[in-house]
Amino acid sequence: MKKRPAKTGLFFIGIRKVYDRIGSGIINEYPFRHGHDGAPVMKKISKELATALIIVICVAVVYTTKSLVFRTNEHGPVETIGKIKGSDDAPIKVTEFIDFQCPACAHGAAYLKEMVEKYPEAIRVELKHYPLQMHRHGYLSSRYAECAASQGRFWPFQDILLARQDSWQRLIDARPVFERIADESRLDRKKLKACLKDDRVDEIINKNKEEGRALGIRSTPTYFVNGEMFVGKKSLEEQVSKLLEEHGY
Repeated sequence: MKKRPAKTGLFFIGIRKVYDRIGSGIINEYPFRHGHDGAPVMKKISKELATALIIVICVAVVYTTKSLVFRTNEHGPVETIGKIKGSDDAPIKVTEFIDFQCPACAHGAAYLKEMVEKYPEAIRVELKHYPLQMHRHGYLSSRYAECAASQGRFWPFQDILLARQDSWQRLIDARPVFERIADESRLDRKKLKACLKDDRVDEIINKNKEEGRALGIRSTPTYFVNGEMFVGKKSLEEQVSKLLEEHGY
């Protein structure tokens, strides 16, 4: 899903013009309800009313913009933007279900990063969360990663998170490490704090895991390459190499 360029500036310029027109009485150019004698019932909207209307519109815009951080459907949020890399037209499409505290997942992620950088037109990767209960920080690390995605910084955050897995996986409290990684990934701390309190983050992670269970996942990392399941990095490498050869790469 591609993010459309923001047009907020143009929107507020337009709002200002409307405000000026209303306040100056130019709004009378537009048709209004007429009385029995044919005279307009409303000649002019006051600036106070205009201001109130504009405030309502602005609040709606802000709310809508915030909601667009999440892709939604009729059932609610289903995914955040920013956890896909590679060409949408790539002949090799990989969906990886991982737990960020899983050592094998870190190795698999490093391999996929290398392959996408080498074959950006051939391989497309989408990440989905599958935190395991056996890992103390699996779920929390997914929450931080999802919030990084909401700021368009998922991949930088993930790369550092997995590269330093040994430094946090045995800690009782890994939050300070995740906060430092967030800073290094250039996340906005205020937005991160708000995101970590957002229940929609949990909905996304849980929905990913429910999807994985429905597909028969029992361990991590598990990959789907063009819809076919592969468990572990070795089987992934074999299939990707085979497909690259078949497609002439």
